[in-house]
Amino acid sequence: MKKFIAIVGSAVLVAGTAFGGDMDKEKTFSDLDQNLDGVLTQVEVSTDQELMAKFDAADADHDGKLTSIEFDSIKDLTEEAE
Repeated sequence: MKKFIAIVGSAVLVAGTAFGGDMDKEKTFSDLDQNLDGVLTQVEVSTDQELMAKFDAADADHDGKLTSIEFDSIKDLTEEAE
């Protein structure tokens, strides 16, 4: 029984690290560029509410896509808001 509890406890710790560890990690441009076309669409950033909220402001040329430079400007927008 102790062995079973130890195995289950270890599995819970590993799962918590696997799922929780990435939550604190800031997503990079390449993490989000799912189709590797060098730009981010709203579909590609839709899983991150903070990025979605700043997407239009960061899209300097209003083409509906973020280049890596526009993506980097999101950090500037965040700092200005604070």
